[in-house]
Amino acid sequence: TLNEIIKVSSEDKYNEEAHFLLGQSYLQLGFYDFAVAEFNYIIEKYPAGNNFESTLTEVEASLAMHSKEAEDMRVELLMLESKLLDMIPLNHQNSLPKYLKDEKKRLEDSRDSLVKNILEERKIFDSFQWSIQKLREDIALKRSRKHWRAYAEYGKTRGYFLKTMQSK
Repeated sequence: TLNEIIKVSSEDKYNEEAHFLLGQSYLQLGFYDFAVAEFNYIIEKYPAGNNFESTLTEVEASLAMHSKEAEDMRVELLMLESKLLDMIPLNHQNSLPKYLKDEKKRLEDSRDSLVKNILEERKIFDSFQWSIQKLREDIALKRSRKHWRAYAEYGKTRGYFLKTMQSK
């Protein structure tokens, strides 16, 4: 079942856990070489690399600052939207002269254009907020990978130990 999950799963965030569990299963069955191969997969695919904890901390601080700015922008955008809709009240009077009707039509078109722009900016803003959330999830995933790698290193060592004990 775990082999099938690994083959079909497109979710990278569960990949290490599936390989780890598969390695653990092989250890329990006494297939030490297979277990070591699974642990090696985790170790090779997710190397220790440099200590990126300080970088992640800086990125999180920057994300917090940008999240605050984004929230302030959202509030400001909502206030501007309401002001826009309140500031351009257009009365429908048929007794207006032609030049005022033309000006009224121009203002209506301008208002409609502004509303479209506001809606587009809101889409961009929502996309920005979604990107921030995705980045936070990626950071949490990267932090958890360090643990899977450590577990895999332990499992690999245990597999070698059990294999040596079996051959004695």
